[in-house]
Amino acid sequence: MNTLRLNITVPLELGRELKKLKNVSGFIAEAVREKLSRKRQVSHRKVLAKAYRQSAVQESRLNKEWDATIQDS
Repeated sequence: MNTLRLNITVPLELGRELKKLKNVSGFIAEAVREKLSRKRQVSHRKVLAKAYRQSAVQESRLNKEWDATIQDS
């Protein structure tokens, strides 16, 4: 696996907790993966919600059109 070395700054208490771990890099990598995954899920939900709202508007328009044709019969 390719790696990239980063220097980061964290609050003192968080740094103390991290220093107690055996594999700090692995722990941070996993935490970042989880956070990014949640962020992507939120983004996808927003996109889906917007698409559903647009679909509902279009469906409402179509229903009105069909209602007009049904009443003509």
